[in-house]
Amino acid sequence: MTDEERLDSIFEELMPGETVAIRDRTAMNTASWDSLCQLSLIISIEQEFDMTLRDEEAIELTSYAVALAIISGS
Repeated sequence: MTDEERLDSIFEELMPGETVAIRDRTAMNTASWDSLCQLSLIISIEQEFDMTLRDEEAIELTSYAVALAIISGS
């Protein structure tokens, strides 16, 4: 599985049934992306990718694109 596929799985599991395409999701356009979802997303990414997000990364995690950049080390 690629990193994108693994990240897709996390987003789909935490935000099922959304009309916005997974890779286009942001905190602003995804109804189920609330504070609890944000915490779950951080924990899931840390566990799946065996990493610890810095405080700045956790705060900036507001879209799929940002999540992908974080796990890619960009």
